[in-house]
Amino acid sequence: MKGFIFDLDGTVYVDNKIIDGAAEAINHLRERGDKVVFLTNKSIESISSYVDKLNRLGIEATMTDVVNSNLLAAKYLASVMKEEESVLVIGEQPLYDELNKLRIPFTEDPQKASYVVLGWDREFTYEKINQAFQAWSNGAQIVATNPDRTCPVHGGRFLIAVLLSELWKVQLVRKLKRFSESPPYWQLTSS
Repeated sequence: MKGFIFDLDGTVYVDNKIIDGAAEAINHLRERGDKVVFLTNKSIESISSYVDKLNRLGIEATMTDVVNSNLLAAKYLASVMKEEESVLVIGEQPLYDELNKLRIPFTEDPQKASYVVLGWDREFTYEKINQAFQAWSNGAQIVATNPDRTCPVHGGRFLIAVLLSELWKVQLVRKLKRFSESPPYWQLTSS
């Protein structure tokens, strides 16, 4: 038995339209006994939303078949945070929900944030990026769920928050603790 990990947006589907041949390829792999899971860094939907979408598009999926960046960020933070630490979040409700499941404490005060969690935020403002920057300036570490600049959509690409992507890159240049120094992502998803 082999295993395959498929990205979702732009690989299996674009918007609400399946990419030609994707369902057939995935079903073929499963029919021959291979394990198929799906991974996405698009943080604006819950895992259950992705499962529903895949099933609507003709690809059988369960909650254990999908891993998103919200889950990985939450598990990473749960593995490294100290009890007194909290996170400042820029993102949408599914990101908050996943962090809440693991009881990750939030703050809106950049002075109190030990981590800044950056997700895709369709209500992004300069005030939010300033809060993230202030927290980062005070030593908060950046955890980015989606460093992409754009997302594939029918007719082209959708601009995500480029400033968030740039702040994430600044974090890497600063050489603070990187995600690669934490347990591998497959360990984070196993519990």
